[in-house]
Amino acid sequence: MYNTAIFCTPSGEVYEQDKINSTTPEKLWGYSGGRDLNVFKVRDVKIGVAICYDVEFPELVRALK
Repeated sequence: MYNTAIFCTPSGEVYEQDKINSTTPEKLWGYSGGRDLNVFKVRDVKIGVAICYDVEFPELVRALK
């Protein structure tokens, strides 16, 4: 089970990003961390998603950059 963000574009495209780092309570509830860090290209804009606790890990945000 994953904590997944759904990202929808105005043109109807749907993307998903799993949370990479699960918190301790999430692990106890059976959640797993995702494996892939995605960058989505919408028109000419590149978009990365860091979910909740993932922003506490600067290497993930640096990788998105």
